Amino acid sequence: MITVAPRTILAESPVAPATAQAAADTAPQAHVATSTDPVAAFAANNGLHPDVARYADPKKNGNGTALPLEAKKDKAALNSAPAGKCQAPDPSYDVSKVTDTQIKDLRRCGHHRLADTIVNAKASYADLLGMKPPVTIRVVTSAGNGGEPVMVVTGPRFKPDADVHVHTHYHGDNATVADPLGSKAGHYARIRDVILKEDTQAMFVLPEAANSPSKVDSPDHSASYHVSWGNVKDQVKTVDDALAAAKVDKKAVTERVVSAHSGGGMALNNLINADVKGGTRLQADRLELYDCLYHFNRKIGEKEVDGKKVPVFDQPPEWWTDARLAAWSKTPNGQALKQVTFFSAGSDDGNGSRSRLLAKSFPADANGTARFKRVDMFKEPSLFDKNGKTDPAVDPVARDAHNNTIAQKVLVRKQDDPVAHHYRPDNHYRTVGQHLGERPKP
Repeated sequence: MITVAPRTILAESPVAPATAQAAADTAPQAHVATSTDPVAAFAANNGLHPDVARYADPKKNGNGTALPLEAKKDKAALNSAPAGKCQAPDPSYDVSKVTDTQIKDLRRCGHHRLADTIVNAKASYADLLGMKPPVTIRVVTSAGNGGEPVMVVTGPRFKPDADVHVHTHYHGDNATVADPLGSKAGHYARIRDVILKEDTQAMFVLPEAANSPSKVDSPDHSASYHVSWGNVKDQVKTVDDALAAAKVDKKAVTERVVSAHSGGGMALNNLINADVKGGTRLQADRLELYDCLYHFNRKIGEKEVDGKKVPVFDQPPEWWTDARLAAWSKTPNGQALKQVTFFSAGSDDGNGSRSRLLAKSFPADANGTARFKRVDMFKEPSLFDKNGKTDPAVDPVARDAHNNTIAQKVLVRKQDDPVAHHYRPDNHYRTVGQHLGERPKP
């Protein structure tokens, strides 16, 4: 069936497909996965000509302070590429040790997204990198992520030789892996709380999308784009490369978690579609589904309606996230899954058939322990107090490692105070902003 619908893009939030139930306090927008434009693909994989790239916007940290890439005069690294000669990127970069010369070489040789991820991570996580002992952030290049960057984060008390909990997360629309404190999805706040307090043995593996912007989502810049996960090839390979970079033996890994938020559900579809019968490209003990059970739209053309061109979409079955996961549940990796939790805020359809399919596909184990769990965000405590303002008891005020608040320059609602919170106050973003990396409750 071909659906004709006007292309409506809301700058702030993803729109759920037309079949999804509208939320009371948020209206998620339909995710559109388009075929890769060859020019955009070339720019993403090979970079722009240096004469063009130099006009890129200057980077800023979460507080809005300009951060020129080459502001710090570092000595040239031994492995920096001589002028006029390019080499393959290193398998892994410790962002605290990357020099400006290396960043220049990466950009000159066309590895712009890799350079952006390193620079943005260094700026966004500056307070944690400055701790004693510091948080460790590596940026890895992995064929499992189609050669796109993968950010790997571990805490100061992380021990690589035993009881390692690996959490791979695929972000949604409007996000990047290096978003700072106060971004809409709230990755930073959750990662910080997990690695410093809740689970010091957690290791976050954060693959980047093929079309992520160079400028992060932050309290002073609201990023707006439809994420594309066409680069995703193999989550198992991605994790293996991250473990190697962090010098973690596979035998030390005692738990593997995979999660996706919103448009990140398309990454799961692509992983399953890469090996439908074997299911070998996706491996986890637990799946965390943060409002990502979409039937994704695919643009297949345009049509003229009332003198205006509107896009034409279809929803191919291989892009139905619930159906893909149901197919994967029959594979050895799917059958080995111990738990799947779906945090619902609008991506299920009106009668809940998508979550019911998952409940059927992942029945209780041999001991009678339930494997599927649904958390309805609309039944959770309200995000807002009696005066209609964001309740800091639910969505805390964002404070950096020095206890400083952050100005929210891009106001979401007029009644809110101009101070950033951990995540954008709506249930769609709350799914990940409140629960990313959360340990299972007894």
